[in-house]
Amino acid sequence: MKPLQDKDLFASQEVNRSYLSDLMVSIHRSGFKTTLISIVWTAGPITVVAILLGYYFSHGTVVPFSTLIYFSIYVFIVGLSGLISKIILDTIRMRNQERSEQAFLNVIETAYDKLRQARNLKFAALAQNAKQEMISAFLLSKSHPSTTEIYVAMQTHFSEKAARFAELMQIYENNGIPADACKFSVQLHEIRQEIISQEHLSENFKYLALRKIEGDHISLNEGVSRNPGFLTKVLNSGGQLSLFDTDDASDIITLSLELLAGRTIYFFKTITNFDHLAVEKLFKQIETTRQKIRLKHWLAYGLVEQIYFSSKALSPELPLKNLIHIQKDAPANLHLMQQAIKEIHFNDFNKDTRQKLKNLIYRFEQTTNTIYSLIKRLDALMLKWHKLENTPQNILDDQKVQVKLASIQLEEKSRLALAQQLQDFTANQSTGDTEKDIKAYALYIVKCLIKPLNLENPLIIYAIEVSNAANFSCVEANYSAKQKAELTHNLSKTVYANIRQLKKRFRENLIAQYQYYKMD
Repeated sequence: MKPLQDKDLFASQEVNRSYLSDLMVSIHRSGFKTTLISIVWTAGPITVVAILLGYYFSHGTVVPFSTLIYFSIYVFIVGLSGLISKIILDTIRMRNQERSEQAFLNVIETAYDKLRQARNLKFAALAQNAKQEMISAFLLSKSHPSTTEIYVAMQTHFSEKAARFAELMQIYENNGIPADACKFSVQLHEIRQEIISQEHLSENFKYLALRKIEGDHISLNEGVSRNPGFLTKVLNSGGQLSLFDTDDASDIITLSLELLAGRTIYFFKTITNFDHLAVEKLFKQIETTRQKIRLKHWLAYGLVEQIYFSSKALSPELPLKNLIHIQKDAPANLHLMQQAIKEIHFNDFNKDTRQKLKNLIYRFEQTTNTIYSLIKRLDALMLKWHKLENTPQNILDDQKVQVKLASIQLEEKSRLALAQQLQDFTANQSTGDTEKDIKAYALYIVKCLIKPLNLENPLIIYAIEVSNAANFSCVEANYSAKQKAELTHNLSKTVYANIRQLKKRFRENLIAQYQYYKMD
């Protein structure tokens, strides 16, 4: 029992030393000597002169000496008490700030650990061919890959000549040396043909390989695409971890890193100015239904990706249409997704995998049925819209509907609160290195973000899901927590949002939607 008491005493002494250290720093920050001199000056000559003049003008006599002493001591004690209170409050504020900063750094460190664990689990779950391609794609998609990483990624799937050529182009790029087009044109053409001819590789991987042999690096401004429907799947999971995969969990964790670093995600929304309340109400119903269809469509695509990942195969390159005319585009895309699912042969899997795939396909079918129901509702609303009298020919030109820029961002208090909540959750969690722990962590992040981000709004959910994520590939595991925090902040701010292009696309889709339905 004695050693335990000594240990507790030692810990208490350490805490006291830390508190005294913070107290001394607060005293120095407060300018103790200067403040004390000002208190003495105020309590001495200033108070004496003020009382002498005031007492003389009010009573016509000199103030008693005892009164001067009383008021001088009173002013000195009050001033000194204020100084001591300020020093104590500064000390408490410093300690709280240090705890908040430490919690923030711990959450950043934990998030990157979770991302690395999720990536390793995904690699381990894939078949050998798919695993090699995914690892190579990860290396080539890094913002600052080393020449060795490029060589390894290229040599795994292409010839030694192609790997050496890509490595050479990266050396030229790193040193800012322009490659001689005439000298390398023949080699470039041969290697390009070699890459394109590899039919067993995905189009995304071949695109990355082609960029590398041309010496084109991945720009941080581009960001990286998120997993389709990742946020919707987690929100609709009802706490069931099997209803979303590690890719979805990774995107949730990445989103939390961006928000903690102060990332702003921009989107556009409509502000109505109709003369009649019935017209305005109908327009809002149409737009709400349209956003729900977009969100469910994105969720359906995400489920297809999850189905293929569960079957340990790379998903096919689906030529999905942009949802401009929803009545035509959404069913066409759903047909492509259904055909892709039919390519999976259930007899090739064990009982557990078959059951998991059946559950995912059942959820996909539910989502598909919901989309068709929403399309029927949209048809009815659009028919009602065009039957209205004095319906605007062009709702934007008539200034009946204005397009307004909006943003998604966490305030500083919300960021600190989120960091503290995540640290408390991690402290109560178990080992934290299994798939279940990673998914539970992502699910808790979403629960914490529902209120501050207003995730009940489908427009906000869709804006987050279609936005590009920050490219954190250059954040190495051996970096300190402070280095990771600084890089996270810089990389989150680097992602470029073309506001003009976003507004133009939003306006075009809005106009086209109503024009298409009117033509029908």
